[in-house]
Amino acid sequence: MPSINCSNILFNQSFNTNYDFTVSFTYNMSAGSATPTQNNGFSVFFINGNTTTLIGGGSGQGLGIISNTDVTTTSAVSGLFAAIGFDVQGTFSKNSYPFNSGNASSIPNSICLRVTPDFKFIGSTTLPLSVTYPYNNINTIRIDVRNKFRTITISTLNNTLYTPLTTFDSSYLINSGTLPSTGKFGIGFSGDTVFYVQDINVNYS
Repeated sequence: MPSINCSNILFNQSFNTNYDFTVSFTYNMSAGSATPTQNNGFSVFFINGNTTTLIGGGSGQGLGIISNTDVTTTSAVSGLFAAIGFDVQGTFSKNSYPFNSGNASSIPNSICLRVTPDFKFIGSTTLPLSVTYPYNNINTIRIDVRNKFRTITISTLNNTLYTPLTTFDSSYLINSGTLPSTGKFGIGFSGDTVFYVQDINVNYS
């Protein structure tokens, strides 16, 4: 049985959610010579800007931000209001514990958006074969949040240009009144590879 690695980090500087926000970073899922069998994937998550300490999360299909390994003490990252799952196995987007909404079955190599503290499923999209999550390769992604979190676009760096992968309509946050006035972002991971992150760039406008 391969060991499962789990981690999350927080960029501990708040931003005004009324304004546009862009984050990009380079990552590598290092599997060495092994073939991953339990690599869940990684996530970019947003929490209330008033949250000062990163609490919660765990291994499993919650991609580092909610645990599904202990059914008695499931714990999500505190203050969470949005999460983008880079879903290798397809379980982050599935309607099964610890989630109560989502796809009927697992859709591997997809991107999923969930919002609000109860992880409401907004949607998911399957990646084309040319940009699935390769192991042992260095990849760069960018996330553009626009119009008070009404739209979220995820892109991947292809040579010197970013290629959009999908855009989510996340206006539910505004319509439901659950978007906080300030936010912070973090990155989570769960799987049987070693997850490296570097060159985190953040821009506000």
